[in-house]
Amino acid sequence: MLPDRCQDNHSLLLPPILSSNIPLSPPFSSCSSLSSSSLPPSPNSVAEVNFSSLPKKGSIQSLLNSAQCPMVNKKRKRQLKPQQSQQRFHQPYHKDARPTKGLRLFSKQVCDKVAEKGITTYNQVADELAAEIHQHSNVDQKNIRRRVYDALNVLMALDIIAKDRKQIKWLGMPTNDLEKEIEREESRHKELLETVQRSRHVLNDTLVNFTRLEKLVQRNRQEQQANAPQTVVRLPFFMMSSSQDIYTDSNEKEAFVSLGASYAIHQDTDILAKLWPSHQITTVS
Repeated sequence: MLPDRCQDNHSLLLPPILSSNIPLSPPFSSCSSLSSSSLPPSPNSVAEVNFSSLPKKGSIQSLLNSAQCPMVNKKRKRQLKPQQSQQRFHQPYHKDARPTKGLRLFSKQVCDKVAEKGITTYNQVADELAAEIHQHSNVDQKNIRRRVYDALNVLMALDIIAKDRKQIKWLGMPTNDLEKEIEREESRHKELLETVQRSRHVLNDTLVNFTRLEKLVQRNRQEQQANAPQTVVRLPFFMMSSSQDIYTDSNEKEAFVSLGASYAIHQDTDILAKLWPSHQITTVS
């Protein structure tokens, strides 16, 4: 029996319980709270599937079930990427037959043309390049002249050329610090070689003079042994020769020479060189 309060006139009325079929989980769905294992076993469950119980398009359940779709699409894209890249890699390469391709290569041609001329003009460079390019392909002349103008501006910005009114002068390629350092080292190497050559020349002269003095000492000893009359001229000395008479005056500190014609001065080394020429003396190689 119901309680007393339920038997009164103010008893509560509950809504009737309606029979409803439990919807099956849609195929490939991992978001449904029910699974086929939680349903009561029925031998005709497969045959009694009602497709009207599937979630409609745009419903909350369909949106939840579609959460797995991006993952599947990503896997498919990952599988397709190597094939697509492989197809892109095996595409045939068609070489451009045009002689000029891009402003950089065209600027190289303009740079070579200006370097060859030294001093030229814009019209001369544009006309010659247009004639050369026209032999290989049919390119608009206005396009070539415009590209020549752009290339000259690039070269002028890099201080490779200089523009003076209509004339274009070649300045040369800019050198970096390494090239300047190489030039300094080459110049220093050249100076060192010249210094070595001068030092070798001075050493040879010194060795030759020393050898001549030894020969002079040896000859003087031979004359002393022969008791020959001796006329002594002490070293160092110098001699003067002239076509006219030379007047001299000297004291303990100074010597005065007076002559009115051209003269020549001979040092003691010059006199020894006359006695023993250089080809008779061994020098340093």
